[in-house]
Amino acid sequence: TEELIVGIKLFNPAMVRFQSNEELRTPAIMQAGVTYDVTDRLTACLEIEKQTFKRPIIKTGLEYEIIQNIRLQTGVASNPMRYSFGINAELANMQLGIAIQTHQTLGISPHIGLTYHF
Repeated sequence: TEELIVGIKLFNPAMVRFQSNEELRTPAIMQAGVTYDVTDRLTACLEIEKQTFKRPIIKTGLEYEIIQNIRLQTGVASNPMRYSFGINAELANMQLGIAIQTHQTLGISPHIGLTYHF
């Protein structure tokens, strides 16, 4: 259906390394996720990420369009627990996003993104 999107991403499945030192090996990462448009204005997301030699991370999120082209976003991720909140605005071919993320060890981290669609 148009409301449901499923995706899988594999990063470095062969675990390529840059040097002969085993500790410098780049991990393999697998991500699988689903996005569902609950309504015209509300989208729910779920992702599971597994990195070599680490516990899986579960990520969930919601995006709500408060007015046309302005969206509020919130999310939660595990291992370690992280919470995020943001706002995204679309203007013509551009998107601007501003968010914060909390982390048990690192505290609050700000994020900003600018996207231009050709």
